[in-house]
Amino acid sequence: MLLRNTPNGYGLVSRFNHWATAAAMLATLGLGFILEEFDEHGAGGETLFYLHSSLAVLVMGLVLLRILWLPLGGSAPAERAVAGWQSLLARGTRAALWFCMIAMPLSGWLMASAEGEPVGLFGLLQLPILDTGHALGEVAEEVHESLPGVFIAALLLHVAGALFHHFVEGDDTLKRMTSGPG
Repeated sequence: MLLRNTPNGYGLVSRFNHWATAAAMLATLGLGFILEEFDEHGAGGETLFYLHSSLAVLVMGLVLLRILWLPLGGSAPAERAVAGWQSLLARGTRAALWFCMIAMPLSGWLMASAEGEPVGLFGLLQLPILDTGHALGEVAEEVHESLPGVFIAALLLHVAGALFHHFVEGDDTLKRMTSGPG
């Protein structure tokens, strides 16, 4: 079982990080939608906020690990030559996913800081409450509440692309992220 990436597939570290980040992002997003229906400080809202923010901190940690792993993990698998529009769509989708994985948790932390709400990782660590001021807190809130739609659209394109490559093109694009180097 290879830890590092090869030209034929993603190694164990990259695959674990990919799927762990995906699971944490989806859980955070789902809790965020549920949290909108609750008063944050009553009737279970506080617990939901705790879980939502803890998972968001986990996402920030996984993204940081992913960034640190990029130069260490070996080259990413070589991409097959595809039509120009497919390459452009894939790069744009990946850029949107990366932007959301960074901006959603960060804007949530800034928003919580502006409200004086602590954010931590399941009681294991506490992020500092930043002195953001009201104006930055409002901008962070707008960003935080606008990005789920972008994330969902990018995620659907990402999944559709993987399924298209697997079932229509019949190539190993999906297998490289599920079973690793062959």
